Amino acid sequence: LHPTFREYLAADHANRENLAADLAKRVGDSWWKEVALLSLRHSLSFNEVFFRELLAAGVAESDPDMTDRCLNESLYFAAQPFVDVLEAIGACALVVGSVAGNV
Repeated sequence: LHPTFREYLAADHANRENLAADLAKRVGDSWWKEVALLSLRHSLSFNEVFFRELLAAGVAESDPDMTDRCLNESLYFAAQPFVDVLEAIGACALVVGSVAGNV
């Protein structure tokens, strides 16, 4: 089988079996990169789980280029994982600011 066809089949399998979180954890492995990119063209719910796990795994910080590629290839933009991270950062900033103000 041609490698591109294998990647396509793996992406299709990941979508059918709801393996978004598993795939997001492997996006740093060279073989899984194209699989991840292909998988992001199927559904909003898959993308939401994928990006939530991608952000939780710290991929945005460790491999921003791959994160950018994932966002560009994604057919559906799942905003909620990013909103949740931004809200968490904002909450942390408020706590740090209030602690610093009490010192």
